[in-house]
Amino acid sequence: MNNETHPDATAFITPEVLEAVKDLQQPDYVPMLIRHLEEMLDFFIEDICSDL
Repeated sequence: MNNETHPDATAFITPEVLEAVKDLQQPDYVPMLIRHLEEMLDFFIEDICSDL
């Protein structure tokens, strides 16, 4: 990876990325996201265990 800076470099940030950054700045968003991911993991772990 090259860490040089280029004064003429441009970046395009999509509206979806901007919205995600705004969401992450909300105080309760990250804990809610963690809870949701934990629920998803629990579901898949239970599903795998029941198939064994």
